[in-house]
Amino acid sequence: MNYNVTDFLTLLNEISWKIGQSLQDWGEQLLSHLAEATDSVQGALFCADSKQENLYLTSFYALKEPDKIPNEIKFGDGLPGIVAKFQKTKVINQNIPDQFNNYVIGEEFKPKSIILIPIVFNNITYGVIEFTKQIFYTDEDSFFFKSIIQIVGVQLILLIKEQQQQQLLENLREKNTEIQTQSEKLHELNDEISVQKLELQQRNQKIGKSLRNIKTITEFGQKITATLDFKSISESINYGKRIQQLILPSRKNIDKAFENFLIFLPKDIVSGDFYWFTTINETTSVIAIVDCTGHGVPGAFMSMIGNRLLNELINEKKIYSPNIILTKLNKNIEKFFKQKNSDITDGMDLSLCLIEQLPTSQIKIIFSGAKQKLFYIKKPNLKLQCLKGDRISIGSYIKKARKINFTNQTLTLNKGDLIYLTTDGFIDQNNLGRTRFGSVRFIELINKIHEKPLLEQKKILLKALIDWKEDGEQRDDITLMGIKL
Repeated sequence: MNYNVTDFLTLLNEISWKIGQSLQDWGEQLLSHLAEATDSVQGALFCADSKQENLYLTSFYALKEPDKIPNEIKFGDGLPGIVAKFQKTKVINQNIPDQFNNYVIGEEFKPKSIILIPIVFNNITYGVIEFTKQIFYTDEDSFFFKSIIQIVGVQLILLIKEQQQQQLLENLREKNTEIQTQSEKLHELNDEISVQKLELQQRNQKIGKSLRNIKTITEFGQKITATLDFKSISESINYGKRIQQLILPSRKNIDKAFENFLIFLPKDIVSGDFYWFTTINETTSVIAIVDCTGHGVPGAFMSMIGNRLLNELINEKKIYSPNIILTKLNKNIEKFFKQKNSDITDGMDLSLCLIEQLPTSQIKIIFSGAKQKLFYIKKPNLKLQCLKGDRISIGSYIKKARKINFTNQTLTLNKGDLIYLTTDGFIDQNNLGRTRFGSVRFIELINKIHEKPLLEQKKILLKALIDWKEDGEQRDDITLMGIKL
């Protein structure tokens, strides 16, 4: 299998869930295209119930006797149940279980290889995909499935959320006395839009501008415009926005860990910036701010890949040292795009922090950065300082083959100290005279406002950005997070 970026975009369009499409129909379409892409001969999609107890056979591909597969499988039972419970991809290239003798396509045969991939978000199992093959599944096949499963998963969740929204709307029509309560639920499904009005003012870019940007994106734009008409492009961009909102971490989970503010302003409808967060235990968490190559559609595509790889390295493989995470992320990105044998140089800049509450009530931060900085304010100095990351982008193409290792920097802070993580969008924003906001102006502004409550800091920073930009165009995606320890 030799898959490139344009193949991925075509596949993404083919497996995209359409509004109004049933779960079974979408699942059959999904299995058919993924089987063709990986030379698999049969497939099945199992969806999990909301209680995380059972899997249900939802859709299948090329099975003559699907009734021989149990309609309900408990978590932990059978191969799909084990994969669902432990959230680990499983490949079997020998000792195929006898029950797979019942699988038929054209004529009786026993598969030589089986792969089962869990669909997992925020440690919740939404389903399992199973494929069989007449030859062995390779490491490249496994890597492909782990990469595409992020896209598959968000579409499955979107379908579920769409059904929930439809049910809520029906309830609103029937129960006028409960309109306010149901509206709050709808707002919650829209990722806290009601409390982010300032960000929405910046996000409200015209679809036409986004479409013009897409047509200038060489390989990406050419591929999309060749396969979709104008209306389809508009729908796909907005659909992509919904996918991005789903892969972003829950703001509630971040709020539980830290007092914080977030400014997240995509240049176009979809963004090449994203933020990532996970909790390791009661005292330790990991947070990252990521700036992918480009913005709009290609940047958004890279953000999904980056999000998936961070999930795999940290949540699945339990790698917690920031420099090792960045080093392995760099290798995986290069492997994904086969950069050493192609002209593709897509990648990402990011800052990643492991934040640990020490028994002494101090906070230890281990930082590793790829062309990004960690800004911080530590008592009693009370002046903005920074740790500089390595001057290497993740996935950057290096002509002279050499091993790339990122470095860790450790910082010990106290309760009440602040850290700021940012992509370059805020600092690089031009005014009408084409002058950058700049690092000096950014540092001066933080030094003036850091003693104010975080919400007020956010409002001041947004106002400063809007006043600086005036009626000019936003230059890049903007992400800025402030955290009070």
